[in-house]
Amino acid sequence: MPEELINRLTALFGTNNKLKVILQKCKPCLREKFKGHQEGPDIKDLHTSTGRQLTLALMADLKANGADPEVLHLACKYLFRDEYNRSQSDHELGSDGCKIKEPWKCETIRRELGSITFADANNSKCDNCTFRGQKKQIDRQKKTEPEIQKDNPLNIDYDEMDLSP
Repeated sequence: MPEELINRLTALFGTNNKLKVILQKCKPCLREKFKGHQEGPDIKDLHTSTGRQLTLALMADLKANGADPEVLHLACKYLFRDEYNRSQSDHELGSDGCKIKEPWKCETIRRELGSITFADANNSKCDNCTFRGQKKQIDRQKKTEPEIQKDNPLNIDYDEMDLSP
């Protein structure tokens, strides 16, 4: 096997592994929709206004969770399959992902993409979602921590630290 092919495959597998890890950090409703699209891809759904909004929300969440441009492009390849076009994705995302805005709040997802938040006719996936308010809780914990403790890693008391996902 040529060396260049081996290097490209190694890079692709590495990028795919990064995408899997980053997806686990994304909002559950977006992650579930992405995984559902992998199992039953229907590219036509992504060419609607709701599909575009879903793609924007997913890309923003991926970027906020550490996705670099290669991971974003791989996610686009998974979404758009044969219709994927690198130059179109560069135009939409920015060559380095610079056109991607802040990640969507749960309220924005419910407002713009309400259909992905329904568990069934009577229940919302948001009711049991552990993601809601997680960032606010983390921000509050950081603000109450004294400045001196931030500088000294030996002052961390792991018994009292909240490590819940």
